Amino acid sequence: MKDKVETKEQPISELVEMHRRIAELEASEIQHERVEKVLRRAQVELNKQVKELTKELAKANEELRIEIAEREQTEELMDILVVAGRTNIVAVRTSIDAISVASPVDGKLIFCNNAFLKRWKIKGDYHNLHYIDCFEVDPESDVLMKAVQATMAGGWFGKLMGKAMNGQTFPIHVNTAPVVNKDGSVVGLLGIFKDLTESKRAEEALQESKKRYRLLADNAA
Repeated sequence: MKDKVETKEQPISELVEMHRRIAELEASEIQHERVEKVLRRAQVELNKQVKELTKELAKANEELRIEIAEREQTEELMDILVVAGRTNIVAVRTSIDAISVASPVDGKLIFCNNAFLKRWKIKGDYHNLHYIDCFEVDPESDVLMKAVQATMAGGWFGKLMGKAMNGQTFPIHVNTAPVVNKDGSVVGLLGIFKDLTESKRAEEALQESKKRYRLLADNAA
C-alpha cells in the first residue's frame, strides 16, 4: 500500500517540478525580452547621440575651415600690401582713416581696421557683412556698382554716405584700389575712408558766417 502511495506521489512531484521549470523558463524569456528592449533603446539612443555628435563635429570642422581660410586670405592681403610698399600691417590696423578690404567674389568684408570698426560701430565678427551694408545709397543708383567696376580696373575715388550698423549716416571720402596677388588676380577690394563729418560742419559754419557777414554789410549800407 505504501509503495502505491509513493508511486502516485512521484508523478505529481515530477509534474510540479516540470511546471516550476516551465515557469522559470517563461520568467527567463520575459527577462530576456526586457533586457533586449533595454539594449535596443540604448542602441537607438547611442545612434542618435553619435549622429548629433557627428553633425556637431562636421559643423565645427566647417567653421574652423572657414576661419582658417579667412585668416589665410587676410594674411595674404596684408602681405600683398606690405610687399607692394603701400603700407604695413601696423599702419593699416592703427590708421586714423578707416580701412577695409572686401571680397571681389561675394562682396563680404575680409578685413577691417580698428578705425573702420569704430566708425561703423561694428561689434563682433564682421565677415558676414556685405560692403553694401556700409553705405547709404539710393536703391536706384548704380554708384556703388560703378565704383566696384572702377576699383577692379585700377581704382576709384569720390564721396559717398557711410552707414553705421546703428543706422547713423555720415559723409565720407573714398579711395579704392584692387588688391592683386602674385598671379595678377584681384583678391580684394581695398577701401580707405575719410570721415567728412567735421569738415562738413566747419564748411556749414563758414557758409553761415559768410551769410551773416553779408547781412550785416547790407544793413550797414
